[in-house]
Amino acid sequence: MNALSLFPQAATMQRKEMLSAVAILCGVTLTTLHRQACGVDNLPVVGLLTTETARVWLYFLCTAVLFGAVPYVLIRRVWKKPLREFGVSVGDWRFGLAANAVLLPIIAAAFLLPAAQMDDMRAFYPIDKAAADSLARFLPYAAGRVVLYFIAWEFFFRGFLLFGLRDSVGDITAICIQVLPSALWHVGYPTGELYASIAAGLLFGWLAIRTRSILWPWLLHAGIGVVTDLSISVSM
Repeated sequence: MNALSLFPQAATMQRKEMLSAVAILCGVTLTTLHRQACGVDNLPVVGLLTTETARVWLYFLCTAVLFGAVPYVLIRRVWKKPLREFGVSVGDWRFGLAANAVLLPIIAAAFLLPAAQMDDMRAFYPIDKAAADSLARFLPYAAGRVVLYFIAWEFFFRGFLLFGLRDSVGDITAICIQVLPSALWHVGYPTGELYASIAAGLLFGWLAIRTRSILWPWLLHAGIGVVTDLSISVSM
């Protein structure tokens, strides 16, 4: 008995459908692995990893590998498509810039600054508490989070998942599907952030489709992260 006999329709299934199935399974698997195995509290406290700062940087690197390098290899070796088809391009930069210029101040004023005063948010951020001690510590931490963490995050959820699924299921359904693992990843985080992650996933997905690029949701997401960390750090 071969694998195809277990699924009668598999032999005639279109390659597009098979790739969509792979994308969804990778979305679930990599998100679960990242959440359960790569969290700062789950990393070993051995050798050079005895400080929170060292474990945070390892966390950033793990994120870059799982959400960046692995999807990249799949796109190049399995999908065999150029990265621009997964949103790695400038896209509609005029709309992207305008959207960021409008949305970031609104989100910061309406949600981020008030959230910075909440005890549960202050307990979570910055991920490396030492980053709040001084500007000299905050800047490299913020740079690492923006470059290693947020680029990989957007490449995975808005690039690999969203653009990888849209041709098979359509834009709206693809946006909704990529929200699922993204939101579930936030279970255990502050309640407000958990629910906000659903709205944010929809917003970032729409922005990626509208601009045909993951650059602009990355810029907005990274801006939200930096403003949150900075607001909490300044008020400590």
